[in-house]
Amino acid sequence: MPIKKTSQLVATVIDYPYLDSALPTAMPLPLVIDSAVYYDPTNPTNSIDVEPYLTPLIFNNHLSFIVENDTFGGNRADPSRGKVKELKITYSYNGIKSTMVCKEKATVILQCL
Repeated sequence: MPIKKTSQLVATVIDYPYLDSALPTAMPLPLVIDSAVYYDPTNPTNSIDVEPYLTPLIFNNHLSFIVENDTFGGNRADPSRGKVKELKITYSYNGIKSTMVCKEKATVILQCL
């Protein structure tokens, strides 16, 4: 049956779903660096823990830096001079753990929304 009058049209629009104020809302857990190791891939025993250098770089669940000695304290942070190193980062966001491996001179961008 076609609608002849506007008064016959009934619609319900929900702009925002109903939230019970008594129920807690889950907030995402923040980005956390669980471990970060800067090492020589040809000899992984030549390594240093660089997590203390990365954690302060997190801002609003965003982490951005270049994998190089200067990021980790300069030449004193070089676990194997003259060799290309790698960085292994294990991180958690919202309860999900992930790992990434990057070569020296790579740009790392972790943006967790």
